[in-house]
Amino acid sequence: MQTEMIYLIMVGILFTLAVADLIVGVSNDAINFLNSAIGSRAARFRTVMIVAMIGIIVGAAFSSGMMEVSRKGIFNPQFFYFRDLMIIFVSVIIVDVILLDTFNSFGLPTSTTVSMVFELLGGAVAVAFAYYLRGNLINLNGSLVVGSVNDYINNKKAFEIIMSILLSIVMAFTFGALIQYIFRIIFTFNYKKVLPYFGGIFSGIAFTAIIYFMLIKGAKDASFMTEGVKSFIHDNSRIIIIINLISWTVIFQLLYFVIKEWILRIVVLAGTFALAMAFAGNDLVNFIGVSIAGLNAYSAFSASGGVNPSAFTMESLLNSMTTEGWLLVTAGIIMAISLWTSKKAKKVISTTIDLTRQNEGEEQFSSNYLARTIVRVGRHFGETSGKIVPQAIKEAVNKRFEKVHTTKDEAPLAFDLIRASVILVVSSALIAFGTSNKLPLSTTYVTFMTAMGASFADRSWSRESAVYRISGVLNVIGGWFITAFAAFCGTFILATVIFYLGTWSAFVFFPLAIYTFIRSNILHRRKLTKAAQEKSMDTVTTLSSNALKANCVSTIQQYISEIDGMYKQTLEALFAEKRKVLLDSRKASKDTRRRTQELKLQLPEILKKLDAEAVPGSYNYVQIVENLNELAYTFNSITKYAFDHVDNNHKELIPDQIADLSELIRRKDNLVGNLLLGLENPDDDYMELMNQENKKMIHYMDECILRQIKRVKNGTSGKKTSILFMNLISETKNLVSFEMNLLRAHHQFMQKD
Repeated sequence: MQTEMIYLIMVGILFTLAVADLIVGVSNDAINFLNSAIGSRAARFRTVMIVAMIGIIVGAAFSSGMMEVSRKGIFNPQFFYFRDLMIIFVSVIIVDVILLDTFNSFGLPTSTTVSMVFELLGGAVAVAFAYYLRGNLINLNGSLVVGSVNDYINNKKAFEIIMSILLSIVMAFTFGALIQYIFRIIFTFNYKKVLPYFGGIFSGIAFTAIIYFMLIKGAKDASFMTEGVKSFIHDNSRIIIIINLISWTVIFQLLYFVIKEWILRIVVLAGTFALAMAFAGNDLVNFIGVSIAGLNAYSAFSASGGVNPSAFTMESLLNSMTTEGWLLVTAGIIMAISLWTSKKAKKVISTTIDLTRQNEGEEQFSSNYLARTIVRVGRHFGETSGKIVPQAIKEAVNKRFEKVHTTKDEAPLAFDLIRASVILVVSSALIAFGTSNKLPLSTTYVTFMTAMGASFADRSWSRESAVYRISGVLNVIGGWFITAFAAFCGTFILATVIFYLGTWSAFVFFPLAIYTFIRSNILHRRKLTKAAQEKSMDTVTTLSSNALKANCVSTIQQYISEIDGMYKQTLEALFAEKRKVLLDSRKASKDTRRRTQELKLQLPEILKKLDAEAVPGSYNYVQIVENLNELAYTFNSITKYAFDHVDNNHKELIPDQIADLSELIRRKDNLVGNLLLGLENPDDDYMELMNQENKKMIHYMDECILRQIKRVKNGTSGKKTSILFMNLISETKNLVSFEMNLLRAHHQFMQKD
């Protein structure tokens, strides 16, 4: 009884973590069905979310059959004991929660299908390998039925999944680019002029593809679908497509005369519903499949009447089982609520929209060598092929790709309804094709790469942004393969540990997963709050001179106060050799440096927003931003010198050096305090006072250098401490210099009418 209770608690752990998995899973997979509608603003955000939530609940309610993947799709359950499978399932769910939550925190979409598959694979291999090392592979009914670790695994299925992943990446990008290019040539960016002629047929094709996708992918395993209905759909799929195509083309052509371009919005919302439904109906197994498989295994074990869990084999999992409807609906409701409330989902969506948007703006990813090489090769290929194509054709094609300029007060769309429709249709068609051919395509891979291909065909990747967009795509794709590797290795290690320590050790890792999940969400919420505070002028459409001046005052106060506080903290930590504090200062200085760089990158957009009266002061504003950037760069150098010295275990500063630097901290505190006092109204008297204070400060630092030279000559200061001291004084002198340059630019700016 006690043994049975332990495993019942493990089932409880599986379902507790399944709730967390549902939450992080929705955060990750929201990109699949929200990207197109949100990026094109097909409807209000609330409307899009409601459509997606309904699709999720419907898809979850009608899902069945897919749960078998967790029971017998990756490994052969009849060759495992009950204890072994519970170890595998608990390891999978713990690693899955941590892994997906980590990716969501960084805003990177990944495949929940791949993570689950490779986690199951890693756990199964770990247990099989443990038996192999013991020399006693599983015996069934008294006879040896497994000869090697390889026999435990469903190798054919694993190979199919890996190949389908690689194939889906190439196919989705290729078809997304090709079809988007064709439709852009037809519709141009000024598509409203062409809709009266081609809107009906375009919407008819799109709606037909979406409905076919819903029937084949979204509802093929629905419990309400009888075998007769499924056979009818399968046997008459071509007739269904033709009838739908003709009917919807006529309907949408007639609707155009009533609602105009709203026909495209209907297509996008329908596609959003279809993908959300398919996501819940087919990907729900990724989140609760393992927990349900654990419950099925426990039910079989419990019914056996107290058999040894380390001797009870699991042939029962080979049988078809029906999942309770209320369990599926509950999971759907949890996913829908998570979708509505998840901040991480919005960040993952933002990553994809930023990589596909038509307009220029701040890029999320830095360039890398591979991206730069691809861009150079692409440019060379384009220039070479351009010499072959006749000039008249090039001009005609370029004319079809001319952008429609928005007004100054109108926020530009990330992309238009034509591209949104293409992304949804191509994604739906490819996933339906893969499903009908038994290929386990990842919805994340297909939708993401289709969006990338469509944005590429739309010439969204200009010379200004191409290298950053490609870097982002490479990072995301790299993250997918890291997911597979991390999922396999993480579960392999955890399952091995639990196998050897005993099932009780699972209770130790359970609170660790919960702690990681909660802590990650708290830190992410703080990060979002901080990011919201940092966003200053990017949401306004016009900037007046007074608004720009007020922003300058608050921005200068923020950065100078922040850097001065960290400067004092860094030097005091250096005196006491507190490595942890210095490491925190190092991270904080990098963050400050990043934010000032972002401020500099925003300059062109801010300058565009200036009204006529603010233009005369724009030069001074540019100087202010430049000096803030240099200020942060200099402070970053100071934290690096201090941290590296302690991190390399060099000798501590001598008392005379500490005394000089302590006095420097005090004087700098006074200088910054005086600077901040008169910042809002820097008159000429104030500026004269600050110039005198600055001269005194520079004179003191020169004296410090002279005293250090004497210490070097008389041998009282070592080589490393001498270099560190000189670097700190030199960079502090630069710090003060940039602060004064910042103040002078600000003073001149405030004098402008």
